[in-house]
Amino acid sequence: MISADIKRLITRQATPYNAEPPAPELTSQWLTPTRSLYVRSHGKIPRIDEKSFRLNISGLVERPVTFSLPELQERFPATSTLATMVCAGNRRNEFALGGRKAPGVPWDVGAIGTCDWQGVSLAQVLKHCGVQAGTKHIWFEGLDAVEGHGDPFPFGASIPLEKAMQEQPGEETLLAWGMNGDPLLPEHGFPLRNVVPGYIGARSVKWLAKIVVSDKPSPNFFVQDVYKVVYDDKPESTANATPIMEFILNSAITEIRRFDNNLRIRGFALAQGSLGNAIERVEISTDRGKNWLPARIITAPGKNTWSLWSATIPAEGVKTVTVRAFDRAGNSQPESQKFNIKGYQLNSWHTLPVAGAGQGA
Repeated sequence: MISADIKRLITRQATPYNAEPPAPELTSQWLTPTRSLYVRSHGKIPRIDEKSFRLNISGLVERPVTFSLPELQERFPATSTLATMVCAGNRRNEFALGGRKAPGVPWDVGAIGTCDWQGVSLAQVLKHCGVQAGTKHIWFEGLDAVEGHGDPFPFGASIPLEKAMQEQPGEETLLAWGMNGDPLLPEHGFPLRNVVPGYIGARSVKWLAKIVVSDKPSPNFFVQDVYKVVYDDKPESTANATPIMEFILNSAITEIRRFDNNLRIRGFALAQGSLGNAIERVEISTDRGKNWLPARIITAPGKNTWSLWSATIPAEGVKTVTVRAFDRAGNSQPESQKFNIKGYQLNSWHTLPVAGAGQGA
């Protein structure tokens, strides 16, 4: 059963459940309300008893441990971080505009959101366990059961050790039990998930029950086979491709609203998830990229978080609006993008027709 607040989202896939908010709702405020954050599932949403829940940490550690949620909360200082969560497949439906439909959940622009996450620092927990020499990767495994690929198995991910040990504000990975000041909803990983700022959502595992400290990346299907950018279906192409980690520079228009003789345009921009990066500028065009105007950026108060932007222009003669963004690391959105067979990391210029944009909220 889907939580009452979540039911209002636009269902993109019923089983497993995947849903996103209406586009204008995305940028109605900088911090995404829990009810408005997209839901990404690869299996049925598990219902977990908090009292019997345990987190197991093993592998290359001096002290393998098992924590209940209260033990985790009591043993380590609570902290919080603002972080944008984004699916690697966000904007996937736009690939079809080029004549080829990418498989997977047909996301519009809404598989993204910025929340305030509460929990404990993964780095602090790993220090408590004593990470051994030779460690290079940290694995995460959930309590969901993914079907359709042989025997059911849990969703999993891994991140490099150096990322896991980050402790700078806005950069540190959390073992999170809270979201926007409330306990996680089942759809968002209750009772525990990891949150990896700057990385695609697939590296933040929901219903987290197992952490393995290792000298190699996780062998999980979603690390080795799924979340990779590949351009053909040859097994060797997938095997040789690097798993996606950092999210990519992107921007999108979420609303074009008419008032008087003007158009008010709103959207979001997200810098590539590299250390200390941020959006530098956002530009819009009404002639498909021949000329550009600056948009006003509402600067985000944290690292690895989106910026919202807006622009007001005369409506006369405007048929389309296009947006592109630039970040401080020197990245810029490309005009177009080569098709990849999994439909990931689409970040070309985003264009909407004015007539079909709707009136917004």
